[in-house]
Amino acid sequence: MPAISDTNDKNDLLDKLSVCLNRAFRARLNCEAQGRTDDVVQFDLRIRRLQSQINLLIQGLLKDWAGDASALKVRLDAANAGLNKAVADLERSVEIIQSIVKAVGYIDDALAAAASLLP
Repeated sequence: MPAISDTNDKNDLLDKLSVCLNRAFRARLNCEAQGRTDDVVQFDLRIRRLQSQINLLIQGLLKDWAGDASALKVRLDAANAGLNKAVADLERSVEIIQSIVKAVGYIDDALAAAASLLP
């Protein structure tokens, strides 16, 4: 894959990961409010991993990232869109278990995309 050297692309990808992190926090808070402690633990784990990935990417912002920026943006947009819907469903308490599974899966997708940026 070609290196992502454009700083705007890097900042764009970090913004998308930050949106995902914010939505993961919202999902976690909804689970906590509903007393779903096992799900809170799952979100905590992924939130820590996502925060760690974001921190590593910020540290390497001025270095070249491996990957195709446009393809990664599409993946992150899809993960954020899905996570946003799952959080909205959680907030409405509609099909809670399915929403949690979906939200966790979208966070995992974002984590995989972030990991592909690292050397």
